Formats: sequence, structure tokens, C-alpha cells
Amino acid sequence: QEISEFLSRTAALKRFNAELCQAITGNPHSIKILADLERSNLFLIPLDDQRGWYRYHHLFANVLCAGLTSEVEREIHSRAAQWFESQGLLAEALLYWLAVPQVDEAQRLISKLAVDLIRHGELQTLLGWLNAIPAQAVDSNPDLVSYKALCLLMTGQINRAQDYVAQVIGAFDRDEKSLSYGRLLAIRAWFSTTGDEAHTGELAEAALAQLDESDLFFRILTLISLGGHYAWEADL
Repeated sequence: QEISEFLSRTAALKRFNAELCQAITGNPHSIKILADLERSNLFLIPLDDQRGWYRYHHLFANVLCAGLTSEVEREIHSRAAQWFESQGLLAEALLYWLAVPQVDEAQRLISKLAVDLIRHGELQTLLGWLNAIPAQAVDSNPDLVSYKALCLLMTGQINRAQDYVAQVIGAFDRDEKSLSYGRLLAIRAWFSTTGDEAHTGELAEAALAQLDESDLFFRILTLISLGGHYAWEADL
């Protein structure tokens, strides 16, 4: 019975080690159970040479998961998300929050991860996460709105990016200093370099006035647009 319960509660995990298994099952003998399962050849697949991380054979895991109630599965995903976040593995934690689903927690982690993903060019990953959240939740979150607009722009979906910015920009405060509004102005300035050139300088200056000094990617985008505007005007 102990092994059966252990298997059923850990089957929903994409990968696991003894510490995670203990957090999910509450069983203090997780190390021994994993060793016994591997010795018994019970569909347990090691993922490293140190026998630290494992996963189940996919078909075996699917059979085990079929016996879980939705309530138990949500509990497992929540515990796994909390454990992965406690280990600094935020991307894996996010996937479990999306599976619950727990939108507020997912939004929080996406906001933390977005800058590094953009920096490393993982725009499709970021866009996939944003699309996994209800559109209304994204559109009401200033940070996520600017990241989604940027992802659409930088993945070549220019028309979609323009339509999206036009759709959401009215919800932001134009008068007070606003980082998120500044980011959208930066994207609009970039759009105008290939269209309404006359407004590029105005948009870029307004964006710089609202962007924080540390918001490097959007500032770079703005400065490129502003430089292009000066060149177009022959203002050297």
C-alpha cells in the first residue's frame, strides 16, 4: 500500500528526486522507495548518472494518473510548484502553476522570468506562457502586456503586435510616469519608423521620459527609433 500510494502521488511529476517526492507524499522513506523501485525495474528511468533525478515511463505514468481525482492532482501540482520555486527552479514551478491552474502565481513567475527570456532570445517560450494564461488576465497586467507586445514584435508578427498595442494602450495612464505605458510607447515608436515617421521622435521622447534607467531592452529599442528619426531628419 505504501508503494502504491507513493507511485500514484508522484506520477503527475515530469521529473522528481527524493526530496520532491517527500514534499509531495509526506513519506520520509522516499530515498529507499526510489532505490527499491529502480531495483525492481518498475518503469523508473534515471535522468542523471548520480541517480538523483528520475521520471516514470510515460505510459506507466499515464495509467497511474488516470486514477487521481482532479482535487488530488491540483494539490500535487501546487506542492510541486511550491517546491520547485523554493529551489530556485522558477520555470518548472511555473509549469505546475499553469497546470493547476493558478493564474496569479503564474503571472508572478512570468514577470520574474521574462527579462532573462528576452535577453536570451527565448521569445517563443515567453509567448507560449502568456498564451497559456487567459487573455483578460494578461491584458489587465501592465508588465505582461508590454512583454506580450514585445514578443509579437520581435517574432515578426508585426500586424498582430500593432493591433494588440492599439487595443490595450488606452487602459494605461498617459499623464503620470508609468513604466508599462513607457514600454508601449517604445514599441509604438519602433512601429512608426516604418510608417508614420513624423511621430517617431515624439513617441520616442515620451517613452524615454517614462522608462526606468534599468529597463534596458525597451530603452535600447527606443534609442534605435530615436536615432533613426534623427537620421531621417538629417539632424546630426
